[in-house]
Amino acid sequence: MPVLAKPAVVTNILLLGNDVSGVRGGRTDSLLLVSLNRETETATLLSLPRDLYVVIPGWQMARINQALPHGHGSDYPGGGGALIKDTILYNLGIPVDYYVRIGFDGFRQAVDALGGVEVPVTCAVTDWRLLEPELDPQVEENWEMFTLEQGVHWMDGDLALWYARSRRRSSDFERGRRQQELVQALLARGLRLDILPRIPELWDSYRESVETDLTLPVLLELARLAPDVAGNRVQHLYLAQAVRPWRTPGGAAVQLLQAEEARPVLAQLMQPPLFGRGGRPPSLVELRSANDVRYRLAEANLTTAGFRVIRGPAPAATPDRTRVVYTGNSLKGTFDWLLAWMLDMDREEFRLLPAGEMSPDPWFEVTLGTTYDPCRPQLEAPLFAP
Repeated sequence: MPVLAKPAVVTNILLLGNDVSGVRGGRTDSLLLVSLNRETETATLLSLPRDLYVVIPGWQMARINQALPHGHGSDYPGGGGALIKDTILYNLGIPVDYYVRIGFDGFRQAVDALGGVEVPVTCAVTDWRLLEPELDPQVEENWEMFTLEQGVHWMDGDLALWYARSRRRSSDFERGRRQQELVQALLARGLRLDILPRIPELWDSYRESVETDLTLPVLLELARLAPDVAGNRVQHLYLAQAVRPWRTPGGAAVQLLQAEEARPVLAQLMQPPLFGRGGRPPSLVELRSANDVRYRLAEANLTTAGFRVIRGPAPAATPDRTRVVYTGNSLKGTFDWLLAWMLDMDREEFRLLPAGEMSPDPWFEVTLGTTYDPCRPQLEAPLFAP
């Protein structure tokens, strides 16, 4: 792929999750690119499917999750970290500055060190889970079919790891979406606990649990952006609509990147997010619901999509169907098409009220109906206006 221009104010970090407990050995089955813009103080996340079939420089065509372990086991200059960076540059055109690799145990410890994280689960997840984390995974009787229902859940390290890895009843793309949720939940929790001053102490404590080429001074410089990044919204990108399944001559099921479909997504990674300080101001949504869980899940969906959400008064009576009222002179530039998609509505259902002299800035008033379902196929969410 042609190399995408990387502005000097952008830092790209690759987060890698191992498929084994430690950081030695195993494959990198979770791959998440984080692009930080130090000028606009914004961030964009892009999930990469572990089965993406790519050219691994100096070796062969293979799944992308094999690049780092192959680099460590060969004489590739710079080892596995350099090879996974070069693999992404060659196949996606994205320059990567740093990488961070963590195993099961390190991830669990990181979540537990924060006292757990709160995660709005918009779609129920069902998969096999160990009855107790310390049980032998090789014994069949130690497993149960477990369902995490739709709702707002407090997760310890073990549950967060299960949520991040589960894919038997969903897909690798859906797993990537849940991993992005967890990254944002960890950011919010860390800020709430004011963990930034403790970074040097934590750096020393967790060095054995993490493999990275980040240095402490660079980490501290990037960490100071965290409060502003969280306030300016985080943009979420996926490649689910830019790949197609294929079987190798050997019969392995892989994903092939479709260049034309992928280019707009890849190009957006290092650009300021469409909403927030880097782009246009986010559209304001006053969200109303008498049901707190329904409100929290809708808030999570709309905030992830880039809208600025404030809580309005609960309606006297909850309608069956969600109602949307827009106060303003024009819907142009309001991302009304995205709001309609997120609410599973048609834009023609929106009620328009012209802005008066005493009206606030243009805003949407959304009253959630009893039939509102927050489980939307977010991987299919439109990135640009139709």
